[in-house]
Amino acid sequence: MDSVINLLANDNYIIVNKSLIKTFGLNEAILIGEFASEYNFYKKNNMLDEEGYFYSTIDNVKENTGLSRDVQLRAIKNLSERGLLTTKLKGVPAKRYIGFNFQLLASQLVNISTTR
Repeated sequence: MDSVINLLANDNYIIVNKSLIKTFGLNEAILIGEFASEYNFYKKNNMLDEEGYFYSTIDNVKENTGLSRDVQLRAIKNLSERGLLTTKLKGVPAKRYIGFNFQLLASQLVNISTTR
């Protein structure tokens, strides 16, 4: 799980894997990299919830990636439909939490690398 995230993220920039772009689309690949960075931050600070989800805001993602709210929501929907991400709302007021399906993400990365 950690090796997958470390492969996709770095604290100072977003890694956008060309194979992920070809497989999932540019915006989806950008979001995977950004969410991997956010996951790393929350994990390092012991702030993941009991299921391994992390808190992420539209404004923060826009600040870090330049992706608008609508583009983010479409990309999250596409990744969720493929089973790579799950989202849930928690708390009052409700906050968006993101979770990775690490097994599926790892298998997708393996499939991508073996078909190159």
